Amino acid sequence: MTGPPTPPPPQPDAAAWDRIQAVFHRVADLPLDAQLEALFDEWVAKATRLGYVKPQGICGIYPCQADGDEVLVYDPEDHGK
Repeated sequence: MTGPPTPPPPQPDAAAWDRIQAVFHRVADLPLDAQLEALFDEWVAKATRLGYVKPQGICGIYPCQADGDEVLVYDPEDHGK
């Protein structure tokens, strides 16, 4: 059985697009990891301020490999350690 068609999702207004573009242009000249870090910090701060989320932890990506049932995590700056 089919129901009524699903309406399209709402589109951001012009002011929202302006804010998105401003964020993009503000970080466009930074190196990629600096861009991602800046966006992450901004989004977490905004989400926390607006009460969308309550951060209780953080994760990271580290160089590692399996060794049997163990995981060896390497120093990100020196993979020999």
